[in-house]
Amino acid sequence: MIIAAKNRDAEELSMESADLLYHLFVLLQEQGLPFQAVLDVLKARHADKDEPKETE
Repeated sequence: MIIAAKNRDAEELSMESADLLYHLFVLLQEQGLPFQAVLDVLKARHADKDEPKETE
C-alpha cells in the first residue's frame, strides 16, 4: 500500500487496499471480534475530538 501510494498508482492502491481489508476481516473473524467493535472505537475517538476541552 505504501509503495502504491508513493507511486500514486490508483489501480495498485485499490488492489492493495482490498488485500488489507480482506486480511483484516479474516483476522477479526478468526479472533471472534465483530467489525462493529472496530467501528465503535473509531466512533468514540471521533466523539472525543468533538468535545470541547475544559479550561482550568
